Amino acid sequence: MASVREILEQWGEELVDDMKASIDKAVTHGGGQTSALSGSVKYQVLRIPTGYTFRLTMNDYWKWVDKGRGGTKKDGTGAVRKAVSKSWQNLKGINPSKIIYEIQVKYNRSKGLKRKVTKLPFEKAVRQLAFLIARKIHEKGIKARPFFESVVNTSRFNDLIERLKPAIKQDIV
Repeated sequence: MASVREILEQWGEELVDDMKASIDKAVTHGGGQTSALSGSVKYQVLRIPTGYTFRLTMNDYWKWVDKGRGGTKKDGTGAVRKAVSKSWQNLKGINPSKIIYEIQVKYNRSKGLKRKVTKLPFEKAVRQLAFLIARKIHEKGIKARPFFESVVNTSRFNDLIERLKPAIKQDIV
């Protein structure tokens, strides 16, 4: 018969696998990719004086992915702009120089301007693109991509309780 810890470990592995699949389906729209958020999902089973505690962790922005966020009324602290920085753009395979160039060309065309557009230095393009993305997020917010409640729900906890009953009974006797 499995111990309480072994049952919690097995349940944790199943929970993490299901959470990762749910995140990847919601975030990458089932595209077969993995996201940084799903890669951060982990669990711990810790022994405490009164028994065990189970801890599920993932990157702290999970709640904004799951629930979304509305636009802001005031200027932000710069956290969004920092979040869409060079490392994020690299991770997503974004070429900021190309995107900023295309935005400038499209703008000039829409205004009927004939001036020549030159590509920006890479670092400046990174900052400008981060600013534009952050501004759009501040104006419009982020659409929710729910993944959490489909995995962490009453039926999953009921399943854990049923699995634990024999082990707890054995520990008491």
